[in-house]
Amino acid sequence: MILKLIEGEGSEVEIESDAITVVHGDLGSLIVEISEQSFDFNSQMNEIEAMQVKLDKNPEEDVAGMNELYAVVQTHLSRASNIHISILRERGKWQRYNSQLKRMYKQKEIDLLSGDDKIKALKNKELQAAAVQKTMPEVVKLMGVVDGVLSDLEALIDIVKEKQESLMNVNVNLSRQQRNVESLIGLNYPVVASKKYNQKK
Repeated sequence: MILKLIEGEGSEVEIESDAITVVHGDLGSLIVEISEQSFDFNSQMNEIEAMQVKLDKNPEEDVAGMNELYAVVQTHLSRASNIHISILRERGKWQRYNSQLKRMYKQKEIDLLSGDDKIKALKNKELQAAAVQKTMPEVVKLMGVVDGVLSDLEALIDIVKEKQESLMNVNVNLSRQQRNVESLIGLNYPVVASKKYNQKK
């Protein structure tokens, strides 16, 4: 059986479950738990990128369209906020996995350095560390995977923040347009209620 972890741009990192049998107890259970996790970076990225809004240069020529655009911006802002929160939670989960995995690996390393005569007999710490890694290749591989997932999540958080800032700027500019149109209406300046309505006529 192969345990798969979705990582990065939709790629799959595979860990042989047979190799996990060499790691017992809590560490082995943690490896299995992490390996069963998944996070779809592509769908989140695609949804964020799809939040495109373009302001009308002449909003007084389509007041209804301007109001519809305002509703779209509010929807995007709400959704972006929800995505941001979900990614922060996901990052927190992987940060906990990272801390647990490294802590357990460190304890296993201490046990081997004190209890394995062959490793203790090696001349320097670098050789000992390399020997410890060879006893747990699946753990070393998984630590790299977890680091990679955290890096991707951090990048995704930055992208969401940038999108939120962009949408808030659009929201500010749209509010200014609305005030300008209201002023024009107050001055009895002719405005178009809806381009769609005019086209039907």
